[in-house]
Amino acid sequence: MRRRGFTLVELLVSILVLLAIIAATARIFGATSKVSTIGEANADLQTLATAVERTIRRDIARIHRQGFLVIQCVAVRNDVHRSMGWPAGGVTPPLLDPSKPADQFIRCDQVCFITQGQEPSKNFEGSGEGSVVGRQSGFSVETYRNDPLVLNTESGAWEQFVRIGHGVQFPQLVTDPLQTTRRPDADLFSYPQGQGPVVPWTWQPPGNPRLTYAFYHVSAEPNPNRVSGSQPEARRWTLSRQSVLLADDGGTGDGGPLFYRKSNFGSDPANSVPSLAQRDTAIKADYAPITRREWIPEGRLHPDRRLMTSRADIAATSRVDLKTFLETGRDLGALNGATLPWNVESRPAGSPDGEVRERLLNTLFGAPVTGETMRGMWGWPRAERTAPSMDRTDLMTVANTLVGNCSFFQVDWTWTEGTGRQLTPDASPMIADAPPQQGQNAVVADVPMPGVMLSRWPAPVTGYSGSIPLSPGITPRVPWFGMPDSLFPPSQRRGVTMLAGALPEDRPRSLPEARSPGGQTSYATPIRILDESRSSTVAAGQAQATDVVTVGVLAPPIDPIRIEDGTGMKRPFGTGVPVWVYRATFGFNGDRALNVIDRRTGDITVRRRQMNLDYTPWPKSLRFTFTLHDPKVSTQNGRTYQFIVDLPQPVTP
Repeated sequence: MRRRGFTLVELLVSILVLLAIIAATARIFGATSKVSTIGEANADLQTLATAVERTIRRDIARIHRQGFLVIQCVAVRNDVHRSMGWPAGGVTPPLLDPSKPADQFIRCDQVCFITQGQEPSKNFEGSGEGSVVGRQSGFSVETYRNDPLVLNTESGAWEQFVRIGHGVQFPQLVTDPLQTTRRPDADLFSYPQGQGPVVPWTWQPPGNPRLTYAFYHVSAEPNPNRVSGSQPEARRWTLSRQSVLLADDGGTGDGGPLFYRKSNFGSDPANSVPSLAQRDTAIKADYAPITRREWIPEGRLHPDRRLMTSRADIAATSRVDLKTFLETGRDLGALNGATLPWNVESRPAGSPDGEVRERLLNTLFGAPVTGETMRGMWGWPRAERTAPSMDRTDLMTVANTLVGNCSFFQVDWTWTEGTGRQLTPDASPMIADAPPQQGQNAVVADVPMPGVMLSRWPAPVTGYSGSIPLSPGITPRVPWFGMPDSLFPPSQRRGVTMLAGALPEDRPRSLPEARSPGGQTSYATPIRILDESRSSTVAAGQAQATDVVTVGVLAPPIDPIRIEDGTGMKRPFGTGVPVWVYRATFGFNGDRALNVIDRRTGDITVRRRQMNLDYTPWPKSLRFTFTLHDPKVSTQNGRTYQFIVDLPQPVTP
């Protein structure tokens, strides 16, 4: 009996069937693996987002109620480099985030404030005895917890300056293991061929290094070589939490420089800096320290270089010293100079040049170098994903990193109805003197102070001139404030406006300049926002005055110009570069709207209540929105998270 085998056709068919089964099985396993990878990535992102939220909530809960709060919102269009006309030698500049359309905006916001409560330095000091006042050695700090000073042997402090926002990275600046004292730092204040300082979105054409750098040791000088300052794509940006201990270990005398504690490791520079600010944009690591009572004009103030390079996290100052530094002007004939005004719009005649608000902002973000250019572009500290080496000072470069792979960080703020309201015992708004209009001697008298209102002005103040009605058919509300919706495409609008108005070109006006729609003097400002019925159809940057509606009224004693300045949104790189900056500044007086004058005089022209020109009521809440990505970028668009934090309200001493 003959045995029959498989024919060639049958073998080919069976092989094809087997291949089909293998391919189907591979697709199933591939899909399962992809789902599993995405699931693991989402779980990791949720854990990271929870950690970010917990950290920010803890910091806000510890905010010093006698400090300041500054919010800087920065919007950068995704195709920013293509708008700058780079001579890239045929190389097309990349998008900041390749997963998003070119017309989308990336947010690089920051929030800065002072916290209170014990926090240690992240810089290892070794072990040893505590320091003695005035002695240039030791490993502890005398900190301002209360009066008198407290000796803290754990290298900690009871007050800290906190900055939360994106960081910058320089993974190519690696320490030579054979020359560990030569640890390279980027010159964050350089201007490579007019490009400006390094920012999270910096890009430089390949093969054309432009970044200046110096070595971190006592004799550091700018290096003649150059490296690339290009930053990673947005999905690999780091989110930074910079915490600077405010501590002083004694000083060297009233006239000398503030003493900042010497490190246990003699080959290194001092492990702390004299102040949060430095004079000009010096690159040398051994720049001249700020001395006590030294006057630095506001146009020469910049963040301290060593703090921004993350080599130190201690500043030899206190909250009180910082406040004095910001508020005291130059008076060479007296120990303490004249007190500066909060902002120039409210500057009394004959007051010294300078203003507290600008001094504070320049200390945090840097002064403009030419007119309005490059304003606020020095405020991003170094925050690496991995340390350049295992040296202890190189490890400090990762100490500020809160989380990696954060492509978007947005901060908005809001008030509640009635914020700023000052009432008499019969529940009617108090009457007080408003500040004088700049250049005029006469004061504006008898202004009611209902604060934030969700009703028609002058209601509930009857018989007052001027009128700001709410738009019909809308629900009165207090919106979120920050970068206005009208700047962005419809998909990125979140119900945000400015105190100045809903359009990017709007500018706040001081109280004496505020007008109602009919032109009458009202001393109040309408709160306008992009009309929700048109929000989904108006193109980015194309909204007109007819596309906005009035949802509330901002009345005295709140003056928008004290919070948002009088020049509106900034364009730090010029009008041709799609980068916008918005700032809201809340100073040391957030709760004292009035100055009650004790009338112990026969002069009846001395009024009993006057509005304080530095009154900036703090927000009720902050809203944080951020987008995280896993290290492998498995989830292409990442995941966006949002949470709201209520602020402790300030208390003025």
